[in-house]
Amino acid sequence: MARRNWRFCIQHKEVFYAEEVYRSPDGPGAIGSGGDGSQVQGHEPKGSAVIRRAQILLKTDCDGPNWTDLRIAEAFGCRTKTVENVRQRLVERGFRVTLDGVRRERPPVEKLLDGDQEARVIATRLSPPPRGYAKWTLRLLAKKVVELKIVRRISHETVRRTLNKMG
Repeated sequence: MARRNWRFCIQHKEVFYAEEVYRSPDGPGAIGSGGDGSQVQGHEPKGSAVIRRAQILLKTDCDGPNWTDLRIAEAFGCRTKTVENVRQRLVERGFRVTLDGVRRERPPVEKLLDGDQEARVIATRLSPPPRGYAKWTLRLLAKKVVELKIVRRISHETVRRTLNKMG
């Protein structure tokens, strides 16, 4: 089975070439255009977004195809703003960040329960249900957690996700 590597070559400061190299038992075979600039090797694509950004950079190459933003957007099924953003990110942040993107330092939504609160929710679930109920429901458990002042408010979905961690 062939192993896929991506090699990106740089000529001048604004021109980028990407070529896909297949390492097979018969030896490597390269597809695409090569460059005599410096090479950044060992970059493994992590998904279709990385491949799309590499393709956009290939088509914007002023020594190569030099396509317009509109033509690139039509070819890859994206918006012209996406092409503009890729170009801008390349100029402002560099090649690696353009391909890989930026990892978030914090999640988009803060964690709703800390470890102690999660443990108390689980302990409440393991206790017997209130009088008149045969078992805990998610909504009943959420209501009880608020009554016990473990948290100020909580949804039944948060309770469900917390209990799913338990197994």
